[in-house]
Amino acid sequence: MSGTEKIKEFIPMSLRSKTASLIFLFFLLLSLSPLNIKAETGPKIKKGASLYCPSKNSRAINYYDQGKTLTGKKKIKEALNIYLKAIGLDPGFCDAMDNLGTIYQKGGKAEEAIYWHQKAIEANIKDTSAHVNLAADFRLQNRLRESADEYKMAIEIDPQNPEGYFGLGSDYLTIGKSEEALKELQTAEKLYMEIKSPYLTHARYSIGLAHYFLNDCTSAKSYLEPIYQEFKKDPNINYTLGVCYLRSKEREKGKNYLQNAKSLGMEQAGNVLDLLESGEFK
Repeated sequence: MSGTEKIKEFIPMSLRSKTASLIFLFFLLLSLSPLNIKAETGPKIKKGASLYCPSKNSRAINYYDQGKTLTGKKKIKEALNIYLKAIGLDPGFCDAMDNLGTIYQKGGKAEEAIYWHQKAIEANIKDTSAHVNLAADFRLQNRLRESADEYKMAIEIDPQNPEGYFGLGSDYLTIGKSEEALKELQTAEKLYMEIKSPYLTHARYSIGLAHYFLNDCTSAKSYLEPIYQEFKKDPNINYTLGVCYLRSKEREKGKNYLQNAKSLGMEQAGNVLDLLESGEFK
């Protein structure tokens, strides 16, 4: 077996061997996915009304606003209690339910998150935010078919919301449907650009990975290099760039990225570096 053939065995995102890489990619993409707390500081994705279920109960609205403030101050327990009070006063307040579910999701309580996001959707089937957040809940449980269905629903309800495309593209990438992933992620990139979203670089990161899955290192590098500083502590971007530069015969550049990946804990990077040192890879 040649050095080139051996190095392929250590490429975690190679189409030749998906299982371990997809597990790694699953958690990576989850960390990149923007969970949506309605009206928190961040990009204004929704157009029109800021709430999907505006409450007519002034006390419920007051509690809702307090919940957002407390969440922003990282006072999570207090925020949970306040959102519950808002829902107690207005059982159809889907926005409070959605935010409550997202707090549970960020705290790793997937079942509670699913319950409240589903309740929000029951209150208003067109609550795009709740569909996106429910999809993230399902992804945490590796229920990717259900996750994809929710993202598709979000896209159908609001085709101008990039989060549905980003999430669906991430799901496709995780299960190895790289061409489908690329299409959705490029749509997300376009929409994120239009609203000047801070999540634009996340979309470009995933597009870079999609190109790598499709064995297009030139395109992968064109996406990953410009955003490298933002993600430089991630072993995956270092490994991907390292292998791509080795493929293009830029040995020293590739070696530097692989050393970064190894120092960040990626075992495969060490395996490739061993091949380089032994002279088996030329």
